Amino acid sequence: MGKLTRVALIIAMSLSASASSEVSNCFPDNNVKIPTGLKSFGGAGMGQFEYHQVIDQFERVWKPLVKEKIGKELIIERMWENDKVNASATRDDNNNPVLKIYGGLARHRDMNKDAMLLIMCHELGHHFGGAPKTFRGRSSKRSWSSAEGQADYFASNKCMPKLIEEYSNENKSFVPGVDKMTVIEIEKVCQSEYCKRTSMAALSLGRVFASLKYDWQPPQVGEKSNLVVENTFYKHPEPQCRFDTFIAGIMCEEERNSEFDNSDHSIGACVREYSEKGARPLCWFSPSSY
Repeated sequence: MGKLTRVALIIAMSLSASASSEVSNCFPDNNVKIPTGLKSFGGAGMGQFEYHQVIDQFERVWKPLVKEKIGKELIIERMWENDKVNASATRDDNNNPVLKIYGGLARHRDMNKDAMLLIMCHELGHHFGGAPKTFRGRSSKRSWSSAEGQADYFASNKCMPKLIEEYSNENKSFVPGVDKMTVIEIEKVCQSEYCKRTSMAALSLGRVFASLKYDWQPPQVGEKSNLVVENTFYKHPEPQCRFDTFIAGIMCEEERNSEFDNSDHSIGACVREYSEKGARPLCWFSPSSY
């Protein structure tokens, strides 16, 4: 083998390894830690039994679906001892989709069972959320990972309906600290159990998001982000924008049974060109620049 050939092979192997080892985190990097023994800041959050119970539920529904869809194994790494308040998605050397669920996240005061399911749906959305995809580093090549906002859209539109249909009588846990008026506001727009539970789960996650950065505020039901981006934002939107995205996914009813496309953002989604209902929010998505 010639010298140039060996160099080319090394470069190709390096690029392949970096593509498979790329990691997408649910939250921005943060220094919040909740170790075992400290269930949460205020005594709420999830215990170890609930943590494993919810992951079991997710696996029973999505492991066979992933196997059927791409012929790969869905791997969920249960990292209960890890104190990070985060979750992440990556791929292993065999290109199997991997979700990492850290115990510190489960122990956060605003977490509950449905919120944990929605987090896992978000991480799965990095693998199966379709366009818009992120870019590989500074290159113009697309990554395997869907943008953060798109992973949220997948989570509420494609993933949670399957889970709540399967576990319609389970996980109906209240959201700590939610006042009666907030519940009434959600019930005004939600007729189905799926809509109510996913909205409440999204509200919980919005509070977790907001707790990780000093300049972020928790989302409010009935309000919307007033931000309009010129170019699609691929990283983590602020909490209200993410909540708006989860709600948009819930409201996009007609496309729920079709899959997203890896290139065409309009396939499997509600498109603003035809109706604003259920369309991706403009606080992170630009239909003309993605």
